[in-house]
Amino acid sequence: AMAKTIVDVLLQLDNSELLLLMDSKQKLRTKVGEIAGSIENATVNLGDRSDDSFVALEVFAGTARVTAACNDIGLSTGPPVDINTGYDLLTAEGQQATWKLIKSGQPLVIFMAPVCTAWSSLSNTRPEAERTRKRAESYPMVEFCSEIAQYQQRVGKYFIIENLETSQMWNTP
Repeated sequence: AMAKTIVDVLLQLDNSELLLLMDSKQKLRTKVGEIAGSIENATVNLGDRSDDSFVALEVFAGTARVTAACNDIGLSTGPPVDINTGYDLLTAEGQQATWKLIKSGQPLVIFMAPVCTAWSSLSNTRPEAERTRKRAESYPMVEFCSEIAQYQQRVGKYFIIENLETSQMWNTP
């Protein structure tokens, strides 16, 4: 498994860097050693986790593709959090249940993909009143993502928020 991961990392390198590595066995060995060391460090850090914790949690999960991908490579995950799985994140109850899951599971990384429809460039073609109403309706999700991200930073863990670069969500206060 580690060999495949090392090859995958090497294939993600810029072509010019990869060509330099192919010209020198020593440089290639050094790079492979660096990658292997990073993998071993990550594995050790993951191994320090308690039995009831998990590595990843997907919030606003939709079809839970991230959860499935993590499980496919052997990472422990919490249950996908979404309205489809009983977590209505527009309600206080849904958010409280998610906080309980986050605090008990202590995920290393939380992946969040809030609904982007109200914030997309396409939404700017709608009348201003409708656009403003739609954004106000979904704003609690934006705030919730922000709170989760800040919490993860405070406890020295990670988060990923998926949304288009041009999304107006990034411009919210």
